[in-house]
Amino acid sequence: MRMIRGVVLAMALVCGGQVTAAENEAEESQSIPFLGGFLEETRIVYPLQVGGWHADGEKRYATQESGVSVRYRGVEGDEGWIDLFFYPAGVVEASLLKVSAQQEMEGIAIARTNAGDTVASSTPLRTLEVAMGGEDEDPVAGYIGELEVTINERDHSSVMALFIHDLYFVKVRMSVSRETQGSSFAAETVEAFVSEVLPRTSITSTGACWQPFPVESIPVGEIPSEGSYRFVAESEGGDAWFTGDRVLAVDPDGEPARAALLLAMAMQDRLYPGCVDSEPRNPVVAEGEREIRIEYRPEN
Repeated sequence: MRMIRGVVLAMALVCGGQVTAAENEAEESQSIPFLGGFLEETRIVYPLQVGGWHADGEKRYATQESGVSVRYRGVEGDEGWIDLFFYPAGVVEASLLKVSAQQEMEGIAIARTNAGDTVASSTPLRTLEVAMGGEDEDPVAGYIGELEVTINERDHSSVMALFIHDLYFVKVRMSVSRETQGSSFAAETVEAFVSEVLPRTSITSTGACWQPFPVESIPVGEIPSEGSYRFVAESEGGDAWFTGDRVLAVDPDGEPARAALLLAMAMQDRLYPGCVDSEPRNPVVAEGEREIRIEYRPEN
């Protein structure tokens, strides 16, 4: 059940995933398709083992906006499995995350009812924050919810957690018998799983989401006149100036130029978390990890 796409795809398509303040920028970005344009390629590197769970296969869905999923099974014969989903989202306002999570829970309930099962109760969505490990990294915030479902006359817990991270929705699903595992097993297991899998998973995308300013070379000793630039990135290796539409530096490939460029992109809402370049990059895949490569085609 992938209800999430109808909630947010229209929002993401408004301007290639980003709602800008300037009307002319919005009009220009509307010509860029979301998939195959704003996002052209994504590399997902995920761990093969998370706690007592090991990856046991991937699934690519028929439509590209439906993303991919990875199934994890217990290494010690634990009942049930955990499914980890990745859906392209673009830049989505945080307020839509709860709406999407609520619709996901409603979709699960409808699917179970249509299958002839009985949804006995549901818990209200609650927030769940996952620490990412880096000192400068903010935690990733999401929502978690649970349904109590009777399947073949046995009570089950069905738990769903949903996050937005690096231009993607990341969802975790688990359903287990309450009779054999207890009423709190599923929720506690999902929380422990996401707290480990998210910091160990990288999602990097390329495409029109990478919108750098031009970087131009200036002669050694030349300094732009006062008032002609917005800020200067000072460094022992040389300075770099941002004029509002370009970066000027003695060494266009140096660290000051790079720092000025990234700061300028962040100031102008052109720096999207998870978007690393306009051209494909090969990520480092260490032992115990696996890579999913997704190439997007423009949607008709």
